[in-house]
Amino acid sequence: MNQSYSKALRILYKSSGSLDSFSLFRKLMLPVSGYSAVVEGLARQSYIVVEEDRIRTLPKGTNYVETSVFDEATKFKSWREIPAKLLGRRIDLTDFYIPSLKILDEKTFRVAKGK
Repeated sequence: MNQSYSKALRILYKSSGSLDSFSLFRKLMLPVSGYSAVVEGLARQSYIVVEEDRIRTLPKGTNYVETSVFDEATKFKSWREIPAKLLGRRIDLTDFYIPSLKILDEKTFRVAKGK
């Protein structure tokens, strides 16, 4: 199943299983030809049913979304990994913290700025 199909099913699932045709078109942000191909493909595969101007998920479509949400949420995202050269020494919980005098509040800590 391609990404547009999955996105359409997720949008319908989050909308209590049905939406009017124009709302789904707007939320998918696809050209008309792409939108109609997605709707026809999902209907052909029995994931959705088109009833006049409403599009409703069938049990097969609902089941697909419920079983695939977990996989997408835990998918490895390489852009979230911090490169090793940017990682510094881990600070121990018992290490002391020395604040910067430049950013301390003058009134609260009675420090002179610029020192």
